[in-house]
Amino acid sequence: MSIVYPGAQRNNHPLGSTLDRDNGKYNLVSPIHEHVKLPVTDPQKSTGLFVCELIENEGAGVKLLAFDSEPTIGQIVEIGTLWEHLDAIGYPNTHDYTASVPGIIRLSQLKTKVETKSYGEWLEEGNWDEVLA
Repeated sequence: MSIVYPGAQRNNHPLGSTLDRDNGKYNLVSPIHEHVKLPVTDPQKSTGLFVCELIENEGAGVKLLAFDSEPTIGQIVEIGTLWEHLDAIGYPNTHDYTASVPGIIRLSQLKTKVETKSYGEWLEEGNWDEVLA
């Protein structure tokens, strides 16, 4: 049996952000430091591609961390200019996203490259005034 471990879902936006009326930005309060990478995926468009890849081209027993791109929290905030990151302390700062999953592989280890949109490309397509309202 193979397993797909999806990255954080892009549609969980804005990840609990609150509007700071003084500066007009959304505060992203996170226990994750700005340098920590967060694999993100578009579940509606990409999950099926990853599942097909495992079925068609990989052997049984593969554990795949499936994501479209892996920006840092700082890059997510930088790309989405409406946010300001407020740092806190937490487990993800000292452990990889899949630290508790032995034997997991990354997309670069697949036999065939799966093409999906990066976080930045996906973000450019959104109507964020409507989402953040």
